Amino acid sequence: MPLNPPPADPRDPRLDPFRDRAGVLTVDGARVGEVLLRRQVFTPRVGGLLWWSRWGDSVETIEERVVLDDGRDEDALILPANLDAVIGQWASGAVEALGQKFRVEWVARDDREPGAP
Repeated sequence: MPLNPPPADPRDPRLDPFRDRAGVLTVDGARVGEVLLRRQVFTPRVGGLLWWSRWGDSVETIEERVVLDDGRDEDALILPANLDAVIGQWASGAVEALGQKFRVEWVARDDREPGAP
């Protein structure tokens, strides 16, 4: 039984359009900040301690980092149980953070058209 979880690379296909993406946040068409979505892999310890640890299945999730131009910021780890709702918001061009709802325009990647999720 390993001290650390075994290496794993779980992929949730729902996250393909959003994995390691950045976007510009706007309110009423005016830029107010940025959002960064970073991939995280979580492996729960299901029993034992130290070298007697037993590990569960690894899951992929997203860390959402919002930084507003006024200096406010927020980090959120999107739990797997909440991914469906949050992915729906991202796909519709919205981000909720700091008690507000923002429009998001995703920054283009080399393999995508400008503005495509």
